[in-house]
This record gives sequence, C-alpha cells and structure tokens, in this order.
Amino acid sequence: MPANRLNEYQMYKMFLVLLFMWMFTVLIELTNIKGYWIFHIGVNESTTRPSWLLVLAFIGLLLNPLDTMYKPFRYQLLNSLLHNIIAPFGLVRFKDFFIGDVLTSMVRPLIDVYYMGCYFKYEEWGPSLAHPACRPSNYAVLLISLIPFHIRFWQCINRFYYTGMWFPHLVNAGKYLTSVAVMIIAYLKTVRPGYEYIYVIAALISTIYSLAWDLKMDWGLLRGTKPGRRLLRDRLKYPHSYYYFAIVANTLLRLTWVLAFIP
Repeated sequence: MPANRLNEYQMYKMFLVLLFMWMFTVLIELTNIKGYWIFHIGVNESTTRPSWLLVLAFIGLLLNPLDTMYKPFRYQLLNSLLHNIIAPFGLVRFKDFFIGDVLTSMVRPLIDVYYMGCYFKYEEWGPSLAHPACRPSNYAVLLISLIPFHIRFWQCINRFYYTGMWFPHLVNAGKYLTSVAVMIIAYLKTVRPGYEYIYVIAALISTIYSLAWDLKMDWGLLRGTKPGRRLLRDRLKYPHSYYYFAIVANTLLRLTWVLAFIP
C-alpha cells in the first residue's frame, strides 16, 4: 500500500488516538466545572481552557513535521485541502473533490465550531448568558455556509474547462449554484422582509435539483428497463425495499427546511 494511504486498521488507530484526546479534554473540562482549574497559570482562563489546548493539539498533530503518525498521509490531506481552497485553480482529483463533498456535508458542524469559538472566547457560561457578549453574526454564518459549496462549484467549472464536457460538470455546478442562491436568499430573509416567497421557490428548485442528482447520478437509479425495476436499476445488490426506503428517507430529509414554516 502507498505510504500516503491508510488501511482500515491505521484509520481505527488514528480514530482511537483522537478519541482519547477528546475524552481526556472532556474529563479536564468537567473537573474545571467543579472548581478545580488545572490549567490556571495567572492569565485569562479563556486562553488556557483545555478545549483550546485540544484544538492546538489537533493542529499540531496535523502539521507535525516529524516522520510519525503517518506523515505522508497527513501531508497529502493538507495538499488536497490546499487544492480545495484555491479552487478553481487547483487540481481536481478524486481525493480533492471527495474532500469538497465532505465539506459540503459538514456545514452545520463548521457553523457550530464558529459558535463554540465565540462562546469560549467570551467565557459565556452560566450567569454570563444573561447579558451575552457573544453575538454571532448572521453574515459570518452565511460566509461559513457558502465556502464548501463555493469550492465544489468552482471544481465543477475546473473539470468542464479541462474536459470540455458540459455534462455532467456544468449540470453538477448548477446544483451547487442553486444551493448558494438558497443560502443568500435565506440570509436576506433574516435582514429584511419580503423574501419569504422567493426563498420557498428557490428552496423547492434546489431540493428537486439535488434530489434528482442523488437518485440519477449518485445512486444510479431511475435507469431500470426490467418490469418492477423501472424506478431502480437492472442490477441490484440489495432487496428492492432497501432502495425504496432510501429514496423516501432522502426525500424527507431534503425537505426538512419546510419545518421552519410549520407554526
């Protein structure tokens, strides 16, 4: 196996190392809640919280120049992240757009990291919440949400430029563009009235677009030619019910934005 790849056992090892670091941090935080400040060294406690130290440890582990903890793999990961950041000028290999797709699925966790950083910075725990100093900006949340979709959109444009194939690259880019439009309209809806109907229309278009791409392109469904498999495909690995359940579940999950309009 190439040195810049991990097998499943190495992945489990890395997972356990990161899990141990996280659990140790949680234990220290719980100890601090009881009033025993282990890391107190006479400076602002917000700069010495174990959670900040955990973040620094993760960054240090990723950037560690020593040939330990799978350095080739770590540096290949950094290389792919760099190509994502400089899209559309970076390379778009499988590992690059795969990371881009992962980032689009992590929009909510990325926003939570932003909120968490704000709360840790201002030490907003307990009584301090009565007069919060941390007021996360909707504009900042919008920018964080846009970054992964911006990356994937330009990666699709990159592939179209080098291959000349409008399908599937431009069609895929259109999917991410509709998602970006929905986010911008959702932000405008929070700062001024009158965008509610536009938001619903844009969200419906984006939902149908993304759902069709999921079923047709990502899952290879809606291509069946045999009786009883018209909505699926001719070659199936699992029982029919599994696929129909996945179609219904995916549809419902993509419509969760409707819940915001239910009184």
